[in-house]
Amino acid sequence: MITYTLLAAIMIILVFAYELIILKSGLLSLVRFWIAMAIVTFFQLVSNGFLTSQGIVIYNPELITGARIAYAPLEDLFFGFALCSLTMFLWSKIRPTKEEKRRLNKRLVAHFSSRLAFETDASDVHADMDADKNFVLVDVRGKESWDQGRVKGAIHMHHSEIAERAPKEIPIETPIVVYCWGPGCNGAHRGALSFALLGYQVKEMIGGFEYWAREGYPVVSDAGAVLREKDPLTVPINSPTCDC
Repeated sequence: MITYTLLAAIMIILVFAYELIILKSGLLSLVRFWIAMAIVTFFQLVSNGFLTSQGIVIYNPELITGARIAYAPLEDLFFGFALCSLTMFLWSKIRPTKEEKRRLNKRLVAHFSSRLAFETDASDVHADMDADKNFVLVDVRGKESWDQGRVKGAIHMHHSEIAERAPKEIPIETPIVVYCWGPGCNGAHRGALSFALLGYQVKEMIGGFEYWAREGYPVVSDAGAVLREKDPLTVPINSPTCDC
């Protein structure tokens, strides 16, 4: 018959073998690990001692040695020690290390820095236009889209025409901002790539024409100016910018 004593002993051996041979977390060499386990053991003694002394938990004397500390059978203490140790060993192994956190932070900085370097938005483009900054805003949609409505001040160059037309029409040192319909369209990506392959410094206006129009910035069509109210889901109604 397998006794509780034998199971507790096997558990202790397996857990510590797993740590020393496979996990190698190094916790066993740390004073704080043993302090933590002493605290765990204390609460084990309190809870287990109360349950057994009150007869709430009763053990079969044939399956334990009978040795106790403050009413708590040694087997319970050993089993609890093994389970808590295993939890701490595993957590120490799977949680990110300081070096892993530093590497992740560098990736986050690089990711968002690159987005700011390669993307802009309707509010910033409008502000740059008002400030007369040197750049060309390029609508890379098809002709029907352009005729229907476009950003005031943009030029039209379908993304498929960029490779041929851009070198003839736009100086290579001129910064470029491209836009397409909106977030659901990747035409701006195609246009930005075409400009980048030619050597231009290019950004995408995220949100595209949709968010330019929804934020209430100037829109024109072949019929003239298009008046649109600001969409309160995209910009403060009483502010000239989103202040993002």
